[in-house]
Amino acid sequence: MLMENPFESIKILIVDDDPVIVLLSEKRLEMLGYQATTVTSSQAALDLFRADPDGYALVITDQTMPNMTGEQLAKEWAFADDADCNRRWDSPLYRGDG
Repeated sequence: MLMENPFESIKILIVDDDPVIVLLSEKRLEMLGYQATTVTSSQAALDLFRADPDGYALVITDQTMPNMTGEQLAKEWAFADDADCNRRWDSPLYRGDG
């Protein structure tokens, strides 16, 4: 009997402007059993959030990106209201650099 993977329903969003980092992060998380979604721009991440505010259990974002830093992205999320539910996003967000 195969054991069920406890992580398979956990969706993680990876945001980084470096496509190599995005690919490596995605593959590593998938090897661990997570569902990984990747984007290479902060705006694309915001678009995903607006389409599905409860879609991700965790967001991992680079700090240093063009157009919008990881800190600015976090602030956009923290104060974004869902038009239908009028609530704010509260999933964990990890900002890294390097």
